[in-house]
Amino acid sequence: MPGTVARSAREVRRSPARHRRDGSGRGNRYRLLVHLTLAVELWMRVEANSKRRLQNEHVSNYAYSELKYICEHSEAYLSDNTSRDLGARERQVIGRAKGVLLDWDGCIAIENQILPRAGDLIAMHCDKVAIVSNNSTHLPADFVDFLSAQGIDFAPERVFLAGAAALQAMACDKDARVLLLSVPRMHDYAHELGVVLDNRNPNVVLIMRDSSFSYPKLELAANALKAGARLIAANADLSHPGSDNRIVPETGALLAALLACSNNPEMSWQLIGKPGPLLFSQACETIGIAASDAVMIGDNPQTDGEGAANAGIQSILVGRNSLLSLEHLVEHDCSLTCGLRSKSLD
Repeated sequence: MPGTVARSAREVRRSPARHRRDGSGRGNRYRLLVHLTLAVELWMRVEANSKRRLQNEHVSNYAYSELKYICEHSEAYLSDNTSRDLGARERQVIGRAKGVLLDWDGCIAIENQILPRAGDLIAMHCDKVAIVSNNSTHLPADFVDFLSAQGIDFAPERVFLAGAAALQAMACDKDARVLLLSVPRMHDYAHELGVVLDNRNPNVVLIMRDSSFSYPKLELAANALKAGARLIAANADLSHPGSDNRIVPETGALLAALLACSNNPEMSWQLIGKPGPLLFSQACETIGIAASDAVMIGDNPQTDGEGAANAGIQSILVGRNSLLSLEHLVEHDCSLTCGLRSKSLD
């Protein structure tokens, strides 16, 4: 049974893109099936990791809310046309929240270009918004510039990024000699923080999204790990969406190559970004709220959905694997175009 469900989920996600874009009953059935396979996968993951009781309680609620959402909206999604206001519940969740945490890539921006209505969403809740992203190629000041170019004022203190957080952690470790696999921007930031970069005798390998990743870098890092260096990943996303539906390879793809060289599938490594708790807790602390008073809006079920659930934060999923669009969070008169759904721990 588990193998069959896993294969079915893979088949759903690999089905033709036209099914996902189709606004007819066929496209709506596809999106509903994505919800169902996600819920079953999450539930199976809980059953396979029963020792992690507290986390499983949150992820179980996440899976349960996914199934509940399917039951509530299945009739609308399976019909060819619907005028039902599918964003009403999500807007209520956001309105009640004291903090709104926004993912970046695939959620409110594509290749650092702000998506339609994302600016309106930020403006509506500007006093309680923070950006929580697994980005490992830019710094908070860069995000402020991206937003400013779209006429949106935003404080860098409310931008929480996996790459920047990883280097800040290394700066606090005075014994760390770091082999850093990243874009030059992050190397410069490491020097600013006083992180010791050492390609010859490192005791830490820190991997981020590196657009100039190469065989020599892979060989260098693999042998550093063989010699006993610790492995830290800014994030583990395999990819994020680019413009024109392009796939942008992410840190997790490079991490997989590095782990494949270790001949040790059980090799331990440390994760800084989502779904880990660090970025969520930093954002909530900065806004000055409890996790239970926040809502996370993102496009990735594993990093944004599960990560928020593990932290005790409600979440709303948008984008590739969802049923509604960002537009449904800011408009009352909306029609089914692309996807968004909410998960509540209530």
